[in-house]
Amino acid sequence: MWNKLFTILAIIAMATVSHSADLKCNWIDEFCTLPTITGVTNANEVINVVSKPANYVNTATTFMSFNYTVIYKIPVNVFNIFKNLNSFGLNYCPKLTLTTDAFINCDALKYIQISYTANITYVPEGFAQKCVNLLGVRLDYNGIDYVDKNAFKGLSKLQVIWLNGNRITCLHPDLFQNTLAIQVLYLQFNKITAIDQNLFRNLRIITSVNLSNNLITHLPPLIFPANPLQQFLIVFYINPIAAIKPDFCNTFANRPSTSLDSIKFQSGSCFPTSNTVYTITKQNCQTVASYFQGCYSKWTSAMSVVAQCEMPPMCISPELYMKFLEFMKTNP
Repeated sequence: MWNKLFTILAIIAMATVSHSADLKCNWIDEFCTLPTITGVTNANEVINVVSKPANYVNTATTFMSFNYTVIYKIPVNVFNIFKNLNSFGLNYCPKLTLTTDAFINCDALKYIQISYTANITYVPEGFAQKCVNLLGVRLDYNGIDYVDKNAFKGLSKLQVIWLNGNRITCLHPDLFQNTLAIQVLYLQFNKITAIDQNLFRNLRIITSVNLSNNLITHLPPLIFPANPLQQFLIVFYINPIAAIKPDFCNTFANRPSTSLDSIKFQSGSCFPTSNTVYTITKQNCQTVASYFQGCYSKWTSAMSVVAQCEMPPMCISPELYMKFLEFMKTNP
C-alpha cells in the first residue's frame, strides 16, 4: 500500500512542479491550460496524503489540477502548505460540491477553475472569500441554478467571472456590489429571463458583458457608473427580446457623446427567424426602441395563443418560445 501511495505522490510532484514564470495566461480571452492529474479514482485519499507531504513533495508548486476524479469536496485547509499556489482546477468531477471552507490560507491563489461538473447546482456565500488576490473564477458548464448574492464577497481584485453554460434563471442585483474590479462577465448559455437594471451599477471599469443565448424578453434601462474609464459592450445575441422599455435609452445617460459604446443582439429579437444583428448606440437608441415598441403588440398576440402557460412572459420556457416562433412565422 505504501509503495502505491509513494508512486501517486511522485506522479503528483512531477505533474505539479512549476515556476510562476511558466504560467502564461490571459485572464480574459485565453483558456488557461493547467497540468492535470487524471484517472485517479480515490482522490480524497490522494489529496489527504498531499496535505501531509514528505520532503520530496514540492511545496513551491504554483498550480495544480485534478480532473476526472471521484471527489466529494475539497478538504478543509488541504492546501495550507502550498503557499505559492496561484492556479487550481477541478474539472469533470461528478460528485463534487462547493463549500465555504475549501480555499483557506490560499493568499497567492489568482485563478480557480471548477467546470463541467453537473453536480454543482449553486455557488454558496463567500465560497472563496479568503482568496483576496483572486483575479479569475471559472465556474462554467456546471449545473448551477442559483448564485448567492454574497458568493463573491471579499474578492475585491476579481477581474473576470465565467458563469456561462449553467441553468441560472436570475441574478441578484447586489451580486457584484463589492467586486469593483470586474472587467468581463460571461453569462451566456443560461436561462436568465430578466436583468435587474441595478446589476452592473458598481462596475466602474466593466468592458464586456455576454448575455447571449438566454431567455431575456425585455430590456430595462441598465444603470452603469457615469463616465467609466473604458467603453463597454453588452451582447444579447439569441434572446427572445420583444420589447424595449421607453426609458431604456437612459442606459447611455452621462456617456461621452463620442462614445462607441454599444449593445448588440440578433436572432430571437422581434423577428426570431432573421439573422439581423441590431446594434444600439447612444445616437440611434430612440429609433431602435420605438421600432421594438411596435413589435411588442405581436409579442402579446403570440402570448395569447399560448395562454395555457402557467408562467408569466418574463419566465418564458423553451417550449413556449418554440410555439412563439411558429406563431411569428405565420403572422409576419
